[in-house]
Amino acid sequence: MTLSKLTHKAKIDFLLVIAYMTLIFYLSSIPLEFPEIINELDPTKFSLHLAEYTILGFLLFNAKKNFNFSFLVSSLYGLSDEVHQYFVPYRTFSLFDLLADMIGSLFGIVIFLYLQRTRFYKRFKLNI
Repeated sequence: MTLSKLTHKAKIDFLLVIAYMTLIFYLSSIPLEFPEIINELDPTKFSLHLAEYTILGFLLFNAKKNFNFSFLVSSLYGLSDEVHQYFVPYRTFSLFDLLADMIGSLFGIVIFLYLQRTRFYKRFKLNI
């Protein structure tokens, strides 16, 4: 499907995905000020990655409505983000962070599906 054939809503949905991915890239480009206090297995760090990629999974599924596509793209973006961080001063590539990204992506998709199937969604006729 070409860009010109997409509806106005679909274009906005994809624009939100691209804007959010850009934000993730920007935030990953910022060197850490106090790298010595960041622990690889820090629950706060895990939670941040989880929340960040929950939003990405939600936005991708909203834009495409395809579980496999949304999970694959968000997981691959998490991988590319970890590779990118390897080259940023005081940042590292972390499989633990990648796992949090993938779990978060899955949560985002599941949350979308849950909202779509609940009375809340049907009552307010959310256009998500």
